[in-house]
Amino acid sequence: MLLLVVFLLAVFVAVSYRFYKETEVKVAAQSGAQQLLIAKTAAAGLEGYFDFIHKRMEKEAEALQSGQIPVSAIEDSLNTMYLDLSYRIAGVYFLDNKFQLQSFHSNDPKLRDFLPPVTGPIMTSLLRGEYTVGTPVVVNSQQYIFEILQPVMTSGGQLRLVLGAAVPLKNLSSLYLDPLNSTTTHYSWMLDQKGMLLYNPRHPEMLGHRIFENRRECFVCHIHFQTEQRMVRAESGTATIDFKNQSRDLVAFTPIHLGNQNWALAVSIPYTEAIALTRDSFRNTLLLVAFFFSIIIGGALLVINMHARRIKAEEEARFTRQQAQLERQLLQSEQLAGIGRMTSQIAHQIRTPLSAISLNIEYLEKQIRKMLLSRGVSTENLELQDIQSVTASVTDEIARLSQLIEDYLKFARLPKPTFRVASIGEMVHSLAAFLEKEMSDKHIRLDVLTAEAEGAARKNGDHILMDENLLWQAFTNLVRNSADAMPQGGTITLGVTARPAEIEVKISDQGSGIPEDKLPHIFEPFFTTKADGTGLGLSYVHRIVTQHHAFIACQSRVGVGTEFTLSFPPAGTGESKEILAKASA
Repeated sequence: MLLLVVFLLAVFVAVSYRFYKETEVKVAAQSGAQQLLIAKTAAAGLEGYFDFIHKRMEKEAEALQSGQIPVSAIEDSLNTMYLDLSYRIAGVYFLDNKFQLQSFHSNDPKLRDFLPPVTGPIMTSLLRGEYTVGTPVVVNSQQYIFEILQPVMTSGGQLRLVLGAAVPLKNLSSLYLDPLNSTTTHYSWMLDQKGMLLYNPRHPEMLGHRIFENRRECFVCHIHFQTEQRMVRAESGTATIDFKNQSRDLVAFTPIHLGNQNWALAVSIPYTEAIALTRDSFRNTLLLVAFFFSIIIGGALLVINMHARRIKAEEEARFTRQQAQLERQLLQSEQLAGIGRMTSQIAHQIRTPLSAISLNIEYLEKQIRKMLLSRGVSTENLELQDIQSVTASVTDEIARLSQLIEDYLKFARLPKPTFRVASIGEMVHSLAAFLEKEMSDKHIRLDVLTAEAEGAARKNGDHILMDENLLWQAFTNLVRNSADAMPQGGTITLGVTARPAEIEVKISDQGSGIPEDKLPHIFEPFFTTKADGTGLGLSYVHRIVTQHHAFIACQSRVGVGTEFTLSFPPAGTGESKEILAKASA
């Protein structure tokens, strides 16, 4: 019997271990998918940071294309651009058509000494009228800058001058990479397209080194660089990296598209932490099974020992108590049969649910409920109700976390807009009618004002190229934000003004306002002033507006209110045609 129990235990352990390994692979895949989502969200933020600077430089270049531009005008243009981008860049400058530095604006004059000369493919791209991104260079204390170069061409297609912006890499890392380093084991890192390490809080001493140079110090930890090679090829996915100290990291990586450069961002977590829940569940399960089997084996051994003593006592009195001995043997046989049935039933009741253990909490709750009910526990039992309450709480938390993830995607995977010409004034009126009941319940009145500035009167004067669904989401978000700022009620005004060069939409409230020190950060991802906010709402609005080639600005005074101004190009202008061309490309 003991051998049979040991054999069954060995079979159970073998089956459970196989199930555990299969579950481990699935859990690691799920964890990798979550890390990849985080990496893609951060990469989208980095690309948006870059796009904002480039769009500003592109706008300035368009203003410098026509006619003969005096040096003083170029200087003024540089100064304006530097003031607009000062919190994103370290300096701006311009080169003449011979690629010689003519002017440099920065709070750090020494920075101009680190600007690399324009040579090779970058020079060729600029002569063709294509903007480029330079390779990052070290400044000091392992701080890096990289250049964005925007050519200004003549009407004849000749290079007139080059606008440049020096962007500190630490600005990008502090906003989008440092928040990913939640612990000493969870960290992010970044490579450029040639394999140079640009960011790695775990190995700051390796910054600036190229991973494919086969440096001796790299192979102290690494076995190979196959994953890094995939990153340099601008691939996206997940992988594991094995180290010589027998540890392993789960890595999710995605490319970062910066003009002509394709950098790569990776998020690493220890593989053991990714599967920690599965490993702990398997260990606890084995401990629980070992405990029950120990009880069964101990009980069986105890019964056998008692049975042997009885037999010995009966043999000593065999001649005088033969009949009593036979009766006792019959009774003992019945007891053993009952114990055998009990042992078989308990083993069945334990092995069946344990062999089907998974990470699904609903399934686990059903199995526990089934086990308790099979032992005669009433459905009104407090223990059963506690289990249901705990699993319900866990399920609610899982639902809450599922909704947060859904928000990032949503932020990281903003759908491609489908543009059509429509009246933004009509859309604003429809939106106000839709939200009227919701706002009135909060004691808030919605006022819609429309007007045409002088010289703007024309047919379809307030028509723009729009994706109505996306703009509807953006405006709804802004209106509801305004409502949240007015818990006591008030008035929200939606104004639409048609001008010759733009269609302007203003959304203003009488709420609590935004502090001046927080105003520059409201469109940054993950920045929020709400206790339960995700920091994605206004950033999502900003991305939708940017996709429409529009601009959004915010003015606010604490205790007075907040006003958002959105400026759209009218339908039929060159900019709107560019929107349509890009959307159909």
